[in-house]
Amino acid sequence: QTTVICPTAIWNSTFRTLAGISGVAASTATTLYNPYRAVFGPSNTLYVADQSNNRIQKYVGGSATGTAVTGLTLSNPCDVYVDNNNVLYVLDTSNYRVLRWNNNVVTVVAGGFGAGSTYDKMSTSYSMFVDASYNIYVSDYGNHRVAFWSAGNPNMSQLVAGGYGAGSTPEKLYYPLGIYVDNMGIIYVADYYNHRIQKWYPGAATGITVAGQTGVAGSWSYLLYYPTAVIYDQYNYLYIVDSSNNRVQRWVPGASYGITVAASTMSNPRGLSFDSSGNIIVADMSLHRIISFAVSCPPNATTTASPTTQAIVPVCSTGGWNQTFTIIAGSSGNRGTSATLLYNPYSSFIDIYGNLYVVDYYNHRIQYFLRGSTTATTVAGITSSAGSSYSQLYYPTNIYVDSNGIMYILDATNCRVLRWTPGDPMGFSVAGDHGCGSTVDKIDVSYAMFIDSQYNIYISEYANHRVSLWTPRNTTAGTTVAGGYGAGSTAEKLYYPWGIYVDANQVVFVVDRSNHRVQRWNLGAISGLTVAGSTSDPGPWSYQFSNPTAITFDPYGYMYILDTGNSRVQKWLPGATFGTTVIAVSMSTPYGLIFDRRGNIVITDQLNYRILSFAITCPNATTTTASPPTTPQTSLCTTAQWNSTFSILAGVTSAAGSSSTLLYYPYNIFFDGYNNLYVADTSNHRIQYYP
Repeated sequence: QTTVICPTAIWNSTFRTLAGISGVAASTATTLYNPYRAVFGPSNTLYVADQSNNRIQKYVGGSATGTAVTGLTLSNPCDVYVDNNNVLYVLDTSNYRVLRWNNNVVTVVAGGFGAGSTYDKMSTSYSMFVDASYNIYVSDYGNHRVAFWSAGNPNMSQLVAGGYGAGSTPEKLYYPLGIYVDNMGIIYVADYYNHRIQKWYPGAATGITVAGQTGVAGSWSYLLYYPTAVIYDQYNYLYIVDSSNNRVQRWVPGASYGITVAASTMSNPRGLSFDSSGNIIVADMSLHRIISFAVSCPPNATTTASPTTQAIVPVCSTGGWNQTFTIIAGSSGNRGTSATLLYNPYSSFIDIYGNLYVVDYYNHRIQYFLRGSTTATTVAGITSSAGSSYSQLYYPTNIYVDSNGIMYILDATNCRVLRWTPGDPMGFSVAGDHGCGSTVDKIDVSYAMFIDSQYNIYISEYANHRVSLWTPRNTTAGTTVAGGYGAGSTAEKLYYPWGIYVDANQVVFVVDRSNHRVQRWNLGAISGLTVAGSTSDPGPWSYQFSNPTAITFDPYGYMYILDTGNSRVQKWLPGATFGTTVIAVSMSTPYGLIFDRRGNIVITDQLNYRILSFAITCPNATTTTASPPTTPQTSLCTTAQWNSTFSILAGVTSAAGSSSTLLYYPYNIFFDGYNNLYVADTSNHRIQYYP
């Protein structure tokens, strides 16, 4: 019963009605009443199990006028099979039997002893499969099992799937419907009430879910909603009638989601088959018609050459950054949902090809900008549609992209990290996803993560005041590697941590945001060391931060911190007690900081709805300016006297202030060897320098 389908097959979304009249339930030759299954036999003859008319209708040569197959006394027949000799097998549902019809000679080949749960009987059943040896597999809906009736033995069946009552565990079925058996004897069952397709190997005591998610109904591509029929093609692709979603899904072996190949306005679609050309045939039961979706076979798609990677130009040791930026994504002050706009972007990532990924926080999506383009494609999430399905994001905050284009997305409000393969309509959890909380199997709202070369995931858990490590082989629980003792400012605590960086020695650097510092946690340490900033002491001075959020390193071990509250980037040398400002421009709550592959600094300017790039400049060498000559000290003469009229060297008479020309209660002065003046400006809490 396997149909040969071309490898590039696609199906027209517009169907053609083969039999019945849409919405008309009747018993005439041109109408049907709750048809359940339709199949083609030899000579392009269509047979329909016309359930509520208690008949099998036969349509010859494409005619829409049918004739009833004679010699059959039926009660709600729901399935029909025809072999190459025009011998029919009919599932006579309300008579609890399968009939064989051969030129008006009718025999019972399965059941016929009334309804029941013993193996000589069947309960209400809607689907069957007849194999090449004429063995019959009955999907016994009322008994929650599949029964095998061997050819020539209509008196007794064997249990081959389910049979332990209704349930959702692997050994059970829950009102099974459609069934398919491959040439290896492997059974595929549409487990209707469990919203899944179960695969049962010969002799197995339990089934394996190969499509859908047990007990979860939905319209996402990885879910089914009351599946009713299942068939196979020669590529081992499953085709499933997803009845409540009014679609046919194709499921590739091993896939975690299906692809819609046919979808239209249908009502309780039931049976599914292919004709000899590969057209999809659906029994649209409650609209009392049989419909066909035409197949087409376009030529093989041409293969597009992979783009060339963008070479890495390391940050030069003498690097400086232009203070005039370029907007590489978004639009200053303009938020929105279009392909050119962003809405509170939180972070960004640049892949090996120089393409830009932006975490578009309020739009619940990941935007992908080809190198040099300012128009994006959404590659994860659904614009303005927050949710917890695996096709949705809910306020994502951070992203990492590997060399294969696989995205790792920190999905903050869903308290999980998703691994998302390019082109897929959904991702899968690799950390968290057990609800939000503080136990080791959970994460809480988080804004930053770091993924190392072994795909270990370090999550800076903002709400839990800790950093947790999730290894690739353990997605059920994390290990705390920094903090975890509640909010605080002592060495063992963090206070709303944000950005994170992990070096090759597994040393963790954490931006401890509400403590206004960067903490270093050596591998296995129970407390951190402050390597930048001043604990609980925010400010604008070079040794201070104000609510820092992001961190990265260059090849020389220099640390770069996005000092969000001061709208600047500070460069901090190893062991230094203060930072040097490398970027300071007007920004509005910037969050993300990275280097691109050319050494330019890229900042996510959140509340300006844009991504900024600051170009690097690399002087060949730093020139040393000669020191000015010292001023010879003049010795006082023995007859010295001083003019009673003075000159004002600094400040303005009777004008106190904090500008560069004013002083406020200056207390002392000093001249250096170059005759430059230093003033202790007491009430301004500063030392002023006058060259």
